[in-house]
Amino acid sequence: MEFNSESLLGDFFEKAYRVRRLRGKSPNTLRLYRRSIDQLSKAVERRATLGDLDEPGMLLLMQVLTDRGLAVASRNKELCQLNAIHRLANRIGAVKTWPILSEEPVVRQTPLAWQRDDLIKIFASIKRCVGSYEGVPRYLWFECLTRLLLETGERIGAVEAAEWSWLEGGYLKVPGEHRKGRKSDAMYKLSDGLIALLKTMRELSRQNKIFFRREFRTTLWSSYGLILRRAGLPHGSKDKFHRFRRTVASVLDSKGHNATKALDHSRAEVTKRSYLDPRFDTSMPTSQIMAEWMSGILDASRAQVEALCEPQEAYIDDTSESKHYVADAFRKFGVEATSYLVRRWVTVGTSGVKLQATKDGQRYVTTLSEVKKFLSAVPVQSRYRISNQSSKLQVADGLALCDW
Repeated sequence: MEFNSESLLGDFFEKAYRVRRLRGKSPNTLRLYRRSIDQLSKAVERRATLGDLDEPGMLLLMQVLTDRGLAVASRNKELCQLNAIHRLANRIGAVKTWPILSEEPVVRQTPLAWQRDDLIKIFASIKRCVGSYEGVPRYLWFECLTRLLLETGERIGAVEAAEWSWLEGGYLKVPGEHRKGRKSDAMYKLSDGLIALLKTMRELSRQNKIFFRREFRTTLWSSYGLILRRAGLPHGSKDKFHRFRRTVASVLDSKGHNATKALDHSRAEVTKRSYLDPRFDTSMPTSQIMAEWMSGILDASRAQVEALCEPQEAYIDDTSESKHYVADAFRKFGVEATSYLVRRWVTVGTSGVKLQATKDGQRYVTTLSEVKKFLSAVPVQSRYRISNQSSKLQVADGLALCDW
């Protein structure tokens, strides 16, 4: 069948792209590609064609998805899949254009796993579940599901498909066709405690699937969200089942085991970048290393500052006109003194200026801010400030009394 720019994008996907590029892929992969095509059709408000894969069409789609509040990673996923279809269409001569719109940069987020206290709360919340699924109590159903995720590190898609026939001799064998990539089987040894729970569950279940429940995909995420919410824990889209997989990776790595091999990742960088929670790192944190290295530095710097900042004093000259106003300021506080001085002090974290009056050998001290309040009623042209040059109160038109 020949295709051109007017051909329907859905037809090209089903008859050309799927058979060439997605042979053997999971039904979920096909579903995601079809969803991307539907997204483009909604953006152009008609059934999308191969011609809509050009730059204007992709820009329109990205704008529509942005306006809907879709995350950057989700927008990039749609763009990546449609660009892949576009490239094949170009290679077989269906369109002359080549995809030129690139993915948006994504801020790399720190992977978060569940910690021990979190898991205690989760299992306590599970114990409070009431009701049943096909004869299996919900608390037992969810406890087995959670423990299986933690003991295997498998993705929820494979666990969802698990059948009783996959269990044999304390092991769970997951066929490759149910795993991401569909390349190889996986064999997991289960703990005696989980085997006992599954045995109890098997006696109650009437289904071939271990975790059978009607409308599994549409309600499981919201049901587990209620469990997390009841436990007082985060319950967003990134806090559901894949967080257990990150927990397995983080615990194994912190214990010196090969998390990359356990999770069947292609590269260690994938595990480190997207799965290892830094809170599980047992090496000495940077803060502790630097605190030890800086030990004594702050104390030494404080001592140096205190040594350099001895109090400075300057007497107000009896002939100075400023003495009149300072005397009035002290008189307001009930002090009739014979001499006055300006005292500047500097200590760690603070500095300032005090005015000191002496009468019959008795000292009277007030802060500069208190004197400022008194002088606020003095005409502007007669206000005073402390001069850096002379360390005395001098006339300064237009300026209020201020710090040294």
